[in-house]
Amino acid sequence: MKNTNKVILIPLLYKYYLFEYFNDLAIYLCNKGHKVILLSFNQEVLNEMPNHERLVKINANRIIRFLYNRSKYLPIYILMWPIAHLWGRTLKEKHSINYCILPWDNKTIWYVFSTIFPSMTISNTTNWMDLDNTLETETDRSPLRNTSWHKFYSAIDDFLNGKFFYRYKQNIFHYDHTLLWDRLFGKKSKTNFLGFSPVRHITVPGHKIKDTLIELGLEEDKIKVYGNPSYQFVEDLQDSWNEDQKTKFLKENGLPANQDIYTLFLSPSSFSEKMRKEIIDVVKKIHQVNNNSYFVIKFHPKTVKQDPPKFAEDLSHIKDHFQLITDFHGDLFNAKMMLVSKAIVQKQCTLGMLAIRLKTPIISYNLVKTNYEDDMYKIMKASFHCEDISSVEQAVKDLSNPDKREELNNMQDIACYNYSLNANTCKKISDLIYMEA
Repeated sequence: MKNTNKVILIPLLYKYYLFEYFNDLAIYLCNKGHKVILLSFNQEVLNEMPNHERLVKINANRIIRFLYNRSKYLPIYILMWPIAHLWGRTLKEKHSINYCILPWDNKTIWYVFSTIFPSMTISNTTNWMDLDNTLETETDRSPLRNTSWHKFYSAIDDFLNGKFFYRYKQNIFHYDHTLLWDRLFGKKSKTNFLGFSPVRHITVPGHKIKDTLIELGLEEDKIKVYGNPSYQFVEDLQDSWNEDQKTKFLKENGLPANQDIYTLFLSPSSFSEKMRKEIIDVVKKIHQVNNNSYFVIKFHPKTVKQDPPKFAEDLSHIKDHFQLITDFHGDLFNAKMMLVSKAIVQKQCTLGMLAIRLKTPIISYNLVKTNYEDDMYKIMKASFHCEDISSVEQAVKDLSNPDKREELNNMQDIACYNYSLNANTCKKISDLIYMEA
């Protein structure tokens, strides 16, 4: 007989914005009768998790935390392998853990846990949207490629019949000296992508992502298309959103109620002059076409502090028509920002997956090659896509064209199926765990 109510370990070792959905997922699992053990090095992670009678919060071992924070040093990295094995087995015995949900499964501790516990991992990004794009962005550009070390590792790869490097056919993916120790300690993954560990399942946001992982060699029955858990709130938000909420949000954030808002979510952590100029050129062109435009430029939490002031200086000629946001507010804020926007304007960024769920128009652009997910929105096919500055002008005009908007809505429906399925992700994950032996 199946043990339907499980003791589930969630090793949320550190705080990261992509893992915010675990607060909702953990409580959902508790409400379904499971006991959840939240393990973290970060007290803030534990504090932010809501309390529940079936939820146990554990502040991870200080010695392990000390070593983990220094694992960029190779001797300590090597030491983490046996420590992770000992730690995982101790946790399993002490707490009778019989399932584990790994935020990712390609980091040392999480990979080791995938060998100890029946487990799953969750993908909630735009990685692996397309095989060619994956190969272009992930194929190794490591400094080791031009050194004698690469010759040494290539000899090992030849001896092992091509099973040393992370690879797809002849494409060798990024690696460093840690790969040798990963292999010596038994890591057999074909690639270092999510799902290639011993986990039983990986959930992905859409069907095209599943197709790409299958092409890369992952077993089809291991992949579950469950939508994006980060966007679990979308349906409730859409049902409750009204003019009063819109007015309140605009007022709280100092945004104009009588101008057309264009929001740019910028994902790079730093900007070259070329990258910044591309963005400024797009903003200038939109403002030229629509002089009633207002721009909200929201930076990634990791953006270096010296970059936003440069944008402010570049846009000083329209100083009353833009606002810069550098603080992190979470995906609910981002969603509301999309709902008050005439369109979002994107080159890259996973938030396009949220925009298509909300049916927010997207103007995407790729005017300059930056080698940073340049073709993401071209691949997604859910936007008015621009590859020269004149097409930006046309895209702004198309926003007011009912036929073009209907065409865009249809494109976004297809993109949701491919990349951001509309689903109750928490329920699907809970049901899958329930069915596990």
